[in-house]
Amino acid sequence: MTIRSIRLVQHSARFLIALGLALALVYLAAGRTDLMPISLTSLLAGLLNLAILPRLRCPVCGEHFIGERNKLWFTPCCLYCGRRSGDHG
Repeated sequence: MTIRSIRLVQHSARFLIALGLALALVYLAAGRTDLMPISLTSLLAGLLNLAILPRLRCPVCGEHFIGERNKLWFTPCCLYCGRRSGDHG
């Protein structure tokens, strides 16, 4: 898995969680609890992406991309080697 695809998983997790929470607030404010499964599905998908993130390894150094003990969930670079998406050399 490339660093670019790891960043895509990070961004999709952040987007899905934010979307799920925003939809839940809008539906609750409007009193439409029949539409809540849509927001819960989005929230669950975002949390599933967060469950995948700790298992992803950097393709350059082979270590866990977000760290093992002190996790930075949405870091733009590997915590061990410092490589970012698009770095050359």
